[in-house]
Formats: sequence, structure tokens, C-alpha cells
Amino acid sequence: SVECEGKLVGFLSAFDCGEELEVHYVGLDYDCNRELGLYQRMLVEFLRRAIEGGHQRINYGRTAEQAKSSLGAEPVEMRLYTKHRNMIANRLITPLMASVAPNSFELRSPFKQVKVS
Repeated sequence: SVECEGKLVGFLSAFDCGEELEVHYVGLDYDCNRELGLYQRMLVEFLRRAIEGGHQRINYGRTAEQAKSSLGAEPVEMRLYTKHRNMIANRLITPLMASVAPNSFELRSPFKQVKVS
């Protein structure tokens, strides 16, 4: 947890899944985030815990791709399957689900690009 002036402003939780640390949930005071960079600090804290815990991978989840890519996270393709018990609802859901697409974002890298001569 993170405190500012005696007030809880951030917390995080993750699951130890063997070789993978699975980020579960973070909570933060968004007003304090601007000043203290809480979200980025939490991502770094997950990275520290994964390294110290001997994990091979971190599953940071599906949101804030740009912030996570600045730490070296890379997107992994996911599939979504939906099925309703009602056949009519299924026919309505199908075109809706086909229109669902992830937001585009700039993939960053924490590694400096070095030109080899």
C-alpha cells in the first residue's frame, strides 16, 4: 500500500501462479496519481516482486497498454467467446462482438535502440 500524508492512496494485489505473476487488482487515488506517479510506481513494484519471486513472466492484464509497454510488456492476442442460451440473443450478439476491437496504442520499449556499425 502507498500512503500520502497519512492517507491510503494506493494498493495492489497479485497471484503467484508458479512461473507467472498475475496482476489482479490495483486501486489508487487518481488525484494523487498525477503528483506521485502512483500507477507507474505500482507497475514497477509488480516487476520488482516478479524478479524477487523468481517468476519468468508477468501478466499485467488488458488495460493501459502504453504504460505497461514502457516497462517491456508486450501484447498477447486474446480471443473472446460468447454464447447466450437464447438463439435470438446469439444472433444479435454475433455482429456486436465482431465489432469489438482493442484500442490502438503506441508500443514503447524500455530498451535503447543502438545502431551497430
